[in-house]
Amino acid sequence: MESDRKALWLLESRFRGGVSLGELSVVAGISRHHFAHVFARATGQSEMRYMRGRRLSEAARVLANGGADILTVALDFGYGSHEAFTRAFRDQFGVTPESVRAQRHLDNVNPVEAIKPDYAGGTLARNQQRLY
Repeated sequence: MESDRKALWLLESRFRGGVSLGELSVVAGISRHHFAHVFARATGQSEMRYMRGRRLSEAARVLANGGADILTVALDFGYGSHEAFTRAFRDQFGVTPESVRAQRHLDNVNPVEAIKPDYAGGTLARNQQRLY
């Protein structure tokens, strides 16, 4: 597995609980600074912003599908309180978790989708550019 695929795999497998920039850079075999730079250049956002968006997007899917109460979802996705989760959710999507849960769909939510590597060449499918 190429280093960019390993880093993306780690990011996707652990976004729910969090993964550090240091861990990602070690897996990628490059410095933290370089990883942060190339990830932002390749995706248009920092790795932490991406992970926050992924975490909240998956939480939104759980809520829209009638998942557990909001506090349980907040805790499951790494937030320490209902209030912190609601604030982050509203900042990300412009709507509250309560409204997504009540409407039972994601029509007015723009979820952050997983970055998929192009397995033919180790590129990021989003922009057809090598991560490293």
